[in-house]
Amino acid sequence: MQTTLEIDTLTIHHQDGDLPYRLRNGGYSLTSDSISISIDCEATGEDDPFPPSALICLENCKIEHPPRAGDVLTCRGGMLVNDQDVPQRAWGYFTFHVDQITQTWTVESIEGDVIMATLEASHDDVNYYGDQARETTSRGRFALHRRSLNELWVPS
Repeated sequence: MQTTLEIDTLTIHHQDGDLPYRLRNGGYSLTSDSISISIDCEATGEDDPFPPSALICLENCKIEHPPRAGDVLTCRGGMLVNDQDVPQRAWGYFTFHVDQITQTWTVESIEGDVIMATLEASHDDVNYYGDQARETTSRGRFALHRRSLNELWVPS
């Protein structure tokens, strides 16, 4: 049974337990043929959480029409995957840039310049590397306001 996600929250489903985050900054930027989506979230759990922040970005995803409810935007990327010759990229940062990340953004609704969207992502382990590391998933739901690209976290 899938639960309703609280707006402007991200949960990293880590092997050691869920890690909660709240949106600090984020939004989306449009051009005539692409969309970029970025979230910058801060940990809301224990006193000294790790990682203290979670940043995820879908950069220059090609679109054929203005965003609308039901659109699904998917991209695979990361430091080992992104190709500088390909404009569409996916990024993740959890005190380090992830080597691999796959993101799926689903547009739930649009009201004015605000897109309500859910994120499903899989990426490198945020706490371990080597044999102890496990692929980690993250889920969130966000009210994304339209912004200029320079107001968003975009690493490239």
